[in-house]
Amino acid sequence: DEEEVAVVRNRHSLSYHAIAHGRSVVGTSASLPVKGATDDGSNGIIKWQTPFDHNVVTVASNDDGSVIACATKSHVSLLKGRDGSILATRQIVSESSDKNTIPPRLVFISHPKHHQYDTKDVLLVLCPVPDYGADGANTHGNVIIISNISGSTLNSEDVAHVREGATRMSIDALSLDPPVPVVRSMNGMYVKEDTIRF
Repeated sequence: DEEEVAVVRNRHSLSYHAIAHGRSVVGTSASLPVKGATDDGSNGIIKWQTPFDHNVVTVASNDDGSVIACATKSHVSLLKGRDGSILATRQIVSESSDKNTIPPRLVFISHPKHHQYDTKDVLLVLCPVPDYGADGANTHGNVIIISNISGSTLNSEDVAHVREGATRMSIDALSLDPPVPVVRSMNGMYVKEDTIRF
């Protein structure tokens, strides 16, 4: 059964530095074309395009666009903002899960650009949760936190620096106490150098 390539434009398929388009993610520049100028392709609006095997349902970018996150219904990938190359991909739910589950949600948490600290970005992944216990309660947590994301290191042309940046990232499943049935929306912000309030 071949998956239909759907081009869905909603608030989850757009970010400031990238757009989900069917089975691709398109990297965009933050600069807008000058009014009245002709678009000959040299204005830098589209920087790169990365294809995937399945429809991309959501996309997000950190504040400076150095790291792009995107998700299909079952996987999340991190891409370099510079050229769209894939840094890492992780399966978050079974591919055989119910097709009607809500798509994953991605949220980047960053310090403001003018902030004095050299703090890394954090990505929240809200996973679809198709598995329920006998009483209808969620039996698994559905929030994954990817922290210590350094866009400048991950976009380096030096492979050793990229590898170092990738190994320093941390991936953790958030466990809430008391358990929450399903987290459908979450955001966060830095309140101190190394403290995030959700």
